[in-house]
Amino acid sequence: MKKAVFIRLDKIGDLICTMPVDQVPELKDWEITWVIAKGLSFIPEHADPKRPYIELDKNNPAEARAQLDTFIKEFKPDVAVSFQSPWWVNFVLWKNRVAKRIGVLSKWDSFVFLNAGLRQKRSQAIKHEADYNLD
Repeated sequence: MKKAVFIRLDKIGDLICTMPVDQVPELKDWEITWVIAKGLSFIPEHADPKRPYIELDKNNPAEARAQLDTFIKEFKPDVAVSFQSPWWVNFVLWKNRVAKRIGVLSKWDSFVFLNAGLRQKRSQAIKHEADYNLD
C-alpha cells in the first residue's frame, strides 16, 4: 500500500476545506496521515471518516521539526503534499528523501525543497478553496 502525508498547518477553516481531498477515488488504496496544527485534533477525530493525524506546535518550531522528522522516518511516505506550512516542513521532507514532495510554488523554500509543485493565483478567488486544494 502506498503512503502519503498531507500537511496543513494553518487555520481551522482551511483545514476543513482541505480535508475532503483525501477522499478522491485515486487515493482509495492509499494510507494517508494528516499533519495539522496543534489544537485542531477535533477536526480529524470527528470527520467522517475519521482521519489519522499528528499535531505540530508551530509556536515551538524546534520541537515540531523534530517531531515531524521522527514521524517521516517511521511512516516512510511515498508522497508528501504540503498545502500550507512553514519552510522547515519542506526541508524535513527533502532531508528525509520523500520521493514526491508536492506543494504550491510561492516562497523560496518551495522552489528549493519541493520536486512537484504548481503555481496558483488564489488572490483572484476564481475557485472555491476546496477546488484549489484538489489541484
